[in-house]
Amino acid sequence: MKKSYLARAASFTTMSLATLLLSGCGVEAGKGGFTINTPTAGPTSTAAAGFRAQKSLELKDFHAIDSSAVATLVITDGQPFAVIVEAEESVVPKVVTTVKDGVLNISLEKDVSTSNPVRILISLPKLDKLTLAGVGEVTVSGVKEPFLTIKQSGAGSCNISGSADMVDLTLSGVGSAQLKELKARALTALLSGTGSAHVFASESLTATISGIGSLKYSGNPPKLQKNVTGIGQINAAP
Repeated sequence: MKKSYLARAASFTTMSLATLLLSGCGVEAGKGGFTINTPTAGPTSTAAAGFRAQKSLELKDFHAIDSSAVATLVITDGQPFAVIVEAEESVVPKVVTTVKDGVLNISLEKDVSTSNPVRILISLPKLDKLTLAGVGEVTVSGVKEPFLTIKQSGAGSCNISGSADMVDLTLSGVGSAQLKELKARALTALLSGTGSAHVFASESLTATISGIGSLKYSGNPPKLQKNVTGIGQINAAP
C-alpha cells in the first residue's frame, strides 16, 4: 500500500514539473508536432521566423519608378538616392530591384508568402514618372517638378504631395489616386477603370472618364474640359 502511494506521488510530481516548465515556454502545434519556444531559444526559434529586417540597396541614377510589387512605397522627391527594403528576414532577398534606362523597377518573386507587409523607402533627386501596377499604399512627398506622369493600374492607393507645372494622370485600375495636395498648374486625367481620383489644378484641367470611376477636382481652374462616356462622374470638390 505504501509503495503504491509513493508511485502515485512520484507521477504527480513529474506532471507538475512538466506543467511548470511548459508554462514558461511557448508551445505551438505544427505539421510535424509541437514546437517549444523557450525565452532563450535564439534566432532559430519559431518566434524569430517573422523578424523584420532592413536592407539598404546601392541603387542610383534613376528618375522614374515602376512597381508591380505587393508593397507599401514611401517615396521622397528632391533628396539623395536611397532605397531601403523592410520586410521579414526571409522575404528581403525576394524583393527584386533593378535600374534600367533611368527607371527603378520593383517586383517580388512569385513564391513570396508573408503575413507582414513589405515596405520600401525610396528617395531620389528628381521624379518625373511613376508607374504602379501592384497592390499597396504609395506615398510621395516633396514633389517639385516641371512635369510628372502617373500611370496607375493596380488596386492600391496613391497619395502625392508637392507641386508640378504639368501633371498627366492615367488611372485604369480599381485603386484611388489622391493628388489634391499636388499643386498642379495644368493637369490631364484619364480614368478608364472603376477607381477614383481627387486632383488639383490652378489653371487648366482636362478630364476624361470612360469607365465607372469618379473624379473630384480642386483649385477652381478657369480652363475646364470634361468628357464622360461611361457612367462616371466629374465634380468639383466641396
